[in-house]
Parts: sequence; structure tokens; C-alpha cells
Amino acid sequence: MSVGNDVLDVLRDPAAVKQEKFERLVTLLDEPIDLDLVARLILGRHWRSASEAQRAEYLELFRAFALHTLASRLDVYGGQKFEVTGSKVVGRQDALVSSRILGEGPPLTVDWRVRQRDDDKLVAIDVIVEGVSLIVTQRSEFGAVVERQGLDGLLAELRRRADARA
Repeated sequence: MSVGNDVLDVLRDPAAVKQEKFERLVTLLDEPIDLDLVARLILGRHWRSASEAQRAEYLELFRAFALHTLASRLDVYGGQKFEVTGSKVVGRQDALVSSRILGEGPPLTVDWRVRQRDDDKLVAIDVIVEGVSLIVTQRSEFGAVVERQGLDGLLAELRRRADARA
């Protein structure tokens, strides 16, 4: 997983300022993750009832939210070593790639659910850190907002988060 090593190279770069590292992380993470699929999986059953306009706005807002969240969480790490520890097939198109991030504290276990697309390109569709799935966690959080405030409420919340980062 060269992306993992590329990410760690960015994090270890002593010459890069924080904003530059963050922007480089966002660029690195955008390509190998199928964010549109992840967004649809997270929205779950609510995707089917969304209008085309709501879907388009949700995908745009989710992409910004996810990339910012991942880059921010990775930005707290630095100097660690990334190693792939194994992989196994978990579906017709999916595999689970296990890895560890080694640093000063206990190793961090990170599993990546990877899917082979029709164009034979491999993309990550879920990240599972210490047994906690990004998709499951976000589906629960987003689903609760949709149940209370509807899909427009979720869009407003994602807009609010984007505005707070700007």
C-alpha cells in the first residue's frame, strides 16, 4: 500500500508547514478512496428517498467532510512506520487489508476494506481503526440526524461543519 507510505512521508516532512501537510494529505487520500460509494453506504436507506439535488449536494459536502476528517486525524500522527500485516478476501469484489501503524505507543491496528472496481482499479471503501468501522460509525451518526431533522437537516449540519472549517 504505497499510499500509506506516501501519507507517512508527508507526516514526517519537517520542512512542511501544517497547512501544506494538510493539503497534501487531502490530495493523497482523494484518489484511492471511493468517496461517492462510501457516502452512499453511509447514508444507507436514506439515499433512495433523496432527491437528485439532495444527492448531489450530499456527495459534495460528504467529500469535503470525509477528506477533512481523515486528513485531520492523520495529521496528529508523525514519525510512525506503516506495515501491511495481511489480507483476506471478504466478498466477490472486496478484500480486507490489515495494517499496523507503529510508533511510540502501542501499535494502531488499521484495516482497509478494498474493492476492485470494474476498471480493475483498487479503491478503499472503509477504514476500520481498532475494530471501529468508519462506515458504521458515520451511518449511525448521520442516520440519527436524518431521523430527527430529515435529510435537509443533515445537509445543513454538513454545511455548518464546512463553514466552521473555512
